[in-house]
Amino acid sequence: MKAVAKIGGVLAVIGIVIGLKFWNKSGADADVRKEAHDAIKALPCYAANGPYLDGLVDKFHAQAFDASYTMGGRRRSSKFDEKLYLRTLLSNMSGQARADGKAELADDLRDASAGIR
Repeated sequence: MKAVAKIGGVLAVIGIVIGLKFWNKSGADADVRKEAHDAIKALPCYAANGPYLDGLVDKFHAQAFDASYTMGGRRRSSKFDEKLYLRTLLSNMSGQARADGKAELADDLRDASAGIR
């Protein structure tokens, strides 16, 4: 019976640790989404395309965030690659703008993505 209680305790601790990692990822996700919206507002093309660009950020944020966020392990912390996130986000936004018939906006977004080093 003691062994079952110990196993149960260990599983509870593991569950808490995993839960905290996902909670931290969730918090980072929300912060990065907000910062992405703020960054997009700084683009010259935002004035004429604000609501459309905000919609594209919302559409492609999760994909870009998942590609650029690495959860930590036992001895390493989580990592977020900001440049990869922005390049992925802007590239996806550019592709969608082109598909939507907004070639000039797509070029502006592609150029912004290419400028990230």
